[in-house]
Amino acid sequence: MDKCPVCGSSLIWVYEEGVVVCSSCGLVVDRVFDYTPTFSLSEEKPKRRPAGVKGLDKRAYKIKLKLYSRAYKISRERPWMVVDTDKVLETGRLVHTVKSKASLLAEENIEREGVRDYVEKGLEIISRENPALLARSLRGRYALAYMVAYASLSGEMPPEDFVVKVFNISSTSFKRLRSIVRGLQEKHGWIRQETTGEYEVGDSQIFLKIAT
Repeated sequence: MDKCPVCGSSLIWVYEEGVVVCSSCGLVVDRVFDYTPTFSLSEEKPKRRPAGVKGLDKRAYKIKLKLYSRAYKISRERPWMVVDTDKVLETGRLVHTVKSKASLLAEENIEREGVRDYVEKGLEIISRENPALLARSLRGRYALAYMVAYASLSGEMPPEDFVVKVFNISSTSFKRLRSIVRGLQEKHGWIRQETTGEYEVGDSQIFLKIAT
């Protein structure tokens, strides 16, 4: 299946979340890999432990070994993806442990440029107004969140070159995200209750009205 069964739009494989979603309506169509349920060793009381395996649940060991093998296979077949194998073994799940190298670079840029607050503010707004818009690649989600927050605070779009560079996206992706932001701006408006706040955008310091 390569089209959404509801609206017919193209599908996006979001490996960071482990799902396949519609690029238009945000419908979760399928899962990239199994959601292996996590469980605590204290939740199960085996009648007898195998000889030589003290304090280790054999079933838990097998599940984590299987997950590790699957994570290794993902990193081998998709060299542009990075799997946090330590987190896989710690949580017993693959979801939220797979990131693209491009997304990791975007996260480094976000911290270096000091725009983490903007991204978090944008994620809050999107989650409130239209959560389906979050169904995209991790760096695309960060870029959209930043653009939404910037537009809601300043009433303007952020510079294209800054967004493309920091969030490691293409100019085409920027224009697509810009259309989404404009649509949100026209439909909802940004400022509901106005309070004055001080924010930094890149190297410049500005005073803006915060949407709360």
